[in-house]
Amino acid sequence: MESTPIISESQVQAEIETMRIDTLIALAQVLVVLPWVWIGHLLAEQWAPWSNALPAFMVMGVAALTMAQARQRPRLIGWLLACSLSAALVIITGLHPTLLTLLFSPLAVIVAYLALGGGRSLLLTLVHTTLCLAAYGRGLGGAVPQGEWVAVALMQALTWVLMWLTGRPRRITVEWALTGWERARDALLETRQRRGELYGVVRSLDEATYRIERMNNELILARSEAEVARAIKARFAATVSHELRGPLNLISGFGELMVLSPERYGQDLTPTFYADSDAIYRNAKHLEALVDDVLDLSQLEAQQLPLVKDHIDLVEDVLTKAVETVRPLAERKGLRVETDFSAELPWVLADPVRLRQVLMNLLHNAIRHCETGRITVICREEDEQLRVAVRDTGEGIAEEDIPRLFREFQQVSGSAGGRQGGSGLGLSISKHLVELHGGQIWIESTLGLGTTVQFTVPLPGRAPDSAGPEASQSRHSTVGVPHCLLVHDAPAVARTLDRHTPGYRIVGVPTAEDAAQMVEQLHPRALVTSPRQVDMLNQCLAAGRQWVPVISCGLPEGSEDGLQQHSVRGYLLKPFTRAAVRAMIQKLEIAGGTTILLVDDDPDVVRLLESMLTALPHPYTFLRAYDGRQALEVMRRTRPDVVFLDWMMPEMTGDEAVAEMASDPDLAEIPVVIVSGQDPPDAEVVIRAPLVLNTRQALDPVAVGQCLQALMDLLGPSYLPEPEHLARPLTGPGS
Repeated sequence: MESTPIISESQVQAEIETMRIDTLIALAQVLVVLPWVWIGHLLAEQWAPWSNALPAFMVMGVAALTMAQARQRPRLIGWLLACSLSAALVIITGLHPTLLTLLFSPLAVIVAYLALGGGRSLLLTLVHTTLCLAAYGRGLGGAVPQGEWVAVALMQALTWVLMWLTGRPRRITVEWALTGWERARDALLETRQRRGELYGVVRSLDEATYRIERMNNELILARSEAEVARAIKARFAATVSHELRGPLNLISGFGELMVLSPERYGQDLTPTFYADSDAIYRNAKHLEALVDDVLDLSQLEAQQLPLVKDHIDLVEDVLTKAVETVRPLAERKGLRVETDFSAELPWVLADPVRLRQVLMNLLHNAIRHCETGRITVICREEDEQLRVAVRDTGEGIAEEDIPRLFREFQQVSGSAGGRQGGSGLGLSISKHLVELHGGQIWIESTLGLGTTVQFTVPLPGRAPDSAGPEASQSRHSTVGVPHCLLVHDAPAVARTLDRHTPGYRIVGVPTAEDAAQMVEQLHPRALVTSPRQVDMLNQCLAAGRQWVPVISCGLPEGSEDGLQQHSVRGYLLKPFTRAAVRAMIQKLEIAGGTTILLVDDDPDVVRLLESMLTALPHPYTFLRAYDGRQALEVMRRTRPDVVFLDWMMPEMTGDEAVAEMASDPDLAEIPVVIVSGQDPPDAEVVIRAPLVLNTRQALDPVAVGQCLQALMDLLGPSYLPEPEHLARPLTGPGS
């Protein structure tokens, strides 16, 4: 509560005194003019006698003196003015003893009260009244009638009383004015203080704004540098993919032929040759794994490695397959591989390929660093998640070295001899892949007693818990992310859509029957499929109790890799193996003999493909070409049954050659297998129109408007050709 400012009596008196002086000066100005009324009266009577004008001149003189000296000597001037006016009125009353002159006597009372205040003016009023009555009686030559002097005395008394009464409100007004002024002064002081504080705040805001702008500029610069670094990393990955995989393809391919098919050389080879060939082949596979690790790590760091999650049995689809793959390698080293799996483990929603990659990395590390004993793979359900452990009986790892193992290119010695192997990327990639599934990975080890590497996979709809002392720090849990089912037999299409649909988790299923079962388990937001499967999918959904919106669009058809572009039926990633070539050609070969056109700008790759195909038990006829234009000429002369086409070639690239084939009716239906060093998920997947939504629910105008706005913002019309500098590139066929 605010306190009322206290005004002292001295302040009030000083203010009243100032007002009295100002009033005194104003009266003096009036009294300079008022005596002229008396002088005018005397002039009308011919100055009879002229000495009667002296009171008027006396009053004017004192009035003039009052205006000049009132502020310097206020009390003296007040007495002088009051007494001179009183004397003048007494003289005038004696010279003209009439009631009219008596009516001017209250003027002296007024001036006395204003000039001298209450007590002094009362004394002067009594003296003035007495003198006026005496002068009036003397002028009449006798006593003043009782009625007249009573009237005059009463008039003088009433005048003084009225002046005293009017002085009380003036004092109150002065007190209020002073109080208001005090408050105004305090408010002004407070305003000045607040203004100073506000000025300080403004200065602070200016400084903060400057710092924010500077930080924004630094962030813009850092973002620009990050984008440049990302572009450089992408170019580096493309260079590694294309430039290294080409030579590795030849080394690994011919090494595989020398090791696994020595009879094709037509003579017995020495054991030394076998040993050297095996060393070349093993190291080529090691380099191949290193290149794959570098590219995987690049995609993981750029958050461009999608997961193709599915409803899987972790033991059957991941653990058992990985163990059986590495068991021969362990047995050649004298190690036993054992398993310890709990019965009736629940299913998980995960990418089996990536989890197998994690387990293979852990098993290879265990085999590499374990000289004797056994390796045990354990799987348990704990804390609403599946925990997988790989335990070995090696030399173990020092506790201070464990945190380094999840860093890129970091290794520690796991044996007394200090032998090391691998690239130092396996655990780092495994960490990223486990975290993408929402799990954690950690290591427990004791020197001399072995090492246990464990990771967790959360069960569907359940959040993972912390599970170890060296658990990975970052989490990218997929719990709570809505799902969308892609009914298609192309994993590459699922990977591509998952990459470009960050708000949803794309799960690929091959058939409509599988989709109907997954709807009951995952409760997806929508189903995406091709137009030819919409009717079958609707029938499968109608048999159930639930209905999910179905979106159909022109998905690639006819390739399990989802890379259909006109007649493209498959994709071979360099370095390819004989098994991959065999699996690809078995889908496309023709009974009785198959004519194959091999197209690559590297003749050694053409020779390698021919050697791998020749080793297969099927009659093949080979045509060869070393660029896209030559391949088209060969196809027009002799129509092949299958074309193995390199994607990156000079003169005419693979995609340009496929486009030329599509424009020629005689060549449009020839199956094409793409051979390239680029990873299949990086290839362009074209989604064609029409885009159709099938739903039983009625859409309200708001939802329809939002759908239309999203489509119109994304797509644009195509009218007459625009000038070259204004032309906008199309997003692809069907856009």
